[in-house]
Order: sequence, then C-alpha cells, then structure tokens
Amino acid sequence: MSNIKILNNKEHAGLRINTEKKSEYGDNIGGAIVFPTEILEAHKEYPIFFQKSQDTGAFQAVALFGFRQDENLFLTNSGWQAEYIPAIVQREPFLIGLQENASTGEKTPVVSVNLNSPRIAKPEEGETVFLEGGESSPLLVEATRQLDIVHDGFGASVKMFEKFLAHDLMESFTLDIEFNDGSKYGTSMYYTISQDKLYELSAESITELHSGGYLQLAYLILASSSNLKRLINRRNALAK
Repeated sequence: MSNIKILNNKEHAGLRINTEKKSEYGDNIGGAIVFPTEILEAHKEYPIFFQKSQDTGAFQAVALFGFRQDENLFLTNSGWQAEYIPAIVQREPFLIGLQENASTGEKTPVVSVNLNSPRIAKPEEGETVFLEGGESSPLLVEATRQLDIVHDGFGASVKMFEKFLAHDLMESFTLDIEFNDGSKYGTSMYYTISQDKLYELSAESITELHSGGYLQLAYLILASSSNLKRLINRRNALAK
C-alpha cells in the first residue's frame, strides 16, 4: 500500500533513495507510458505502440520492455541496459500531488513521495534527497525535471492523439510471435501509425501536422517498430 506524503526538507531531511535499477525496486516491468517530448530519444531504444487506458479509455503511447507485465528484457544484473529510460520510471518514488491553499482553496501541484516505495533506502544507503542546508540534492533536481515531463506530458499526449485521430493515422494490429523456445505471445490490444495513411496525407495535412511537430512524431513512432525485432532477439537470447 502506498504512503504518499508531500515532500518537505524538514520532515524528510534524512530521506535517502536507492537509484539503482533492480527488480526488487520495481523495475521488472513490461512497458511504460512515454510522452511526446520523450519520443525522439525513446524511439531509438524501444518499440512504441499505442493502447487505451484501462481507467479512462484514452489513448496513450507505451514503450515496450518485454512481453509480460513482469518482464523487462533491458534489465540485467548490471542495471537497465538502455541509453534512455522513460520519465515515468525515472521519477520513482516521487510523484505529483496537489496542495490546497487554505485561504483560496486553489490546488497547486507539489512534489510528493511514496514512503512505502522499495526505493526508500536505509540510513547511509542510497542517495540523499536534501543537502545539509535543506537545499534540493542533484537527485531531487533531476526527479523534479522528470516529474515536469510527466506533468506536461499528459496534456501534450491528448493533443497528439487528437491530431493523429483527426487525420485517421492510427490503426490496430495483431502481434503474433513464436519464440525460439516454442513459447508464444499474441495480442491485438495495440495500435500504431498507419504507413499507408501517413504516405497518403494531403499537402495541407502535412503542413498542419508538421507545424505542430506531429508529423515528426508520427514518423518516429513508425520507425520505432523496427525495435520489436531487437526485443524478440533479447527474449530469444534468454533461452540460450
């Protein structure tokens, strides 16, 4: 169960965080949401597909790390073997909370922390959250940057999918994979960019999508599908 508290440099002065990437810290996951500002880097490492949120039904972009919920094929005894790790993973155990102004009732986003996270370190282990003078440590500065990506990313994702849907660029597809050990993986829950629809865009649509940066995102997401073969190779290598 989570124990989420608004972060402050008095109550949490001695807080320390385990920053290594390990299964016991919750990193053995099959995928994670990525946001538009991350796609340029994420598409170099992972296949990026779309799926509908189970909570809202809204589309979200997901980077695949494996073929099960608890399978991260980038995670080894040496850590996470990729140049880029999505912000929603990197920000752990921090998250965005809302603090209400007592006089106005207005709620503003604030950095919060899950004190029950396995990333909470014992004294003298991990990295500090606050420096001795109460200032934010480099760890917290970076975590806050990752939280900004997440906070801004949800709105940016809505706009991206509005454009993709308006131009009929998305299509569902089926993954049907047989691994070298004989095991199989199949699903029809993902969507991707339709190459045919992308190539058939009118000059007017191309101009509109390009001006907002969405044309580049569409091509990057389409290109990321080449990483699926590499992911399969990682899975097959486990059986050797």
